[in-house]
Amino acid sequence: MGAPSLTFEGISLQRTDDSWKVLGRIIQKRPYYRFQADLLLETGTQKKIKTIDLAGKITSFEIKSNAKPVKLSFDPNFNIFRRLHPSEIPPSINSLKGSSSVQAVVADDRETGAREIANILKVSLGFKKLEIVPENKTKDLTFFETDILLIGLPFRKDLLSQVPEQVVLNKKIFKLNDVEYNRNSDVFFGVFPHPISQDRVVALLFPISTQSADQVARKITHYGKYSYLAFSQGQNRDKGIWPTLNSPLIHQW
Repeated sequence: MGAPSLTFEGISLQRTDDSWKVLGRIIQKRPYYRFQADLLLETGTQKKIKTIDLAGKITSFEIKSNAKPVKLSFDPNFNIFRRLHPSEIPPSINSLKGSSSVQAVVADDRETGAREIANILKVSLGFKKLEIVPENKTKDLTFFETDILLIGLPFRKDLLSQVPEQVVLNKKIFKLNDVEYNRNSDVFFGVFPHPISQDRVVALLFPISTQSADQVARKITHYGKYSYLAFSQGQNRDKGIWPTLNSPLIHQW
């Protein structure tokens, strides 16, 4: 069964004497589908829905507003089954499972036991190839063609440049969704966008103490659809999927 592939194009905002006008187009890739969908226009205080008919390659639209618009969204209630753009798909544990090539980077202060943990994850997540290197040996490595698995919090900030704001990572604690974890049994695992390659991901296993990490490493594979996990005393305390921040069908002014 097919599904439409859509993007916004040519979104513009015009001011008239007493109102605002939004103009734009929705571009549909082949095969073309005919259907109705909603556009949501948001201002600082109001929301306005307009239903449009889509057909063929280009569908033009116009929406008027009494207040200055701040955001335009296509199908805000997700009623349309469509193909998602890569930027709309949050990285998850499933994004990492079965990877053809992974480089495991062991933080300089986590050498003890970290290789064993990495090998547990290799088996659990079904990696076809896993190269394990200490962080102090990564200076000359390039990560364009591999997924990255971090064991412990690295000093290299570029490897975690895509961490969402809901996560705070420090050497002896981490915070997730405003909850602080600081006990030796607390473990964080998250999968983030790759800093270089759109088709790859970066995963971080961050145990407060490596003594608890091997037990958690064996469980991670069972949470495939999730982007992040928090464990305490071997039990899952939080799990979720990163929010989608970029979409070709959302425009913000």
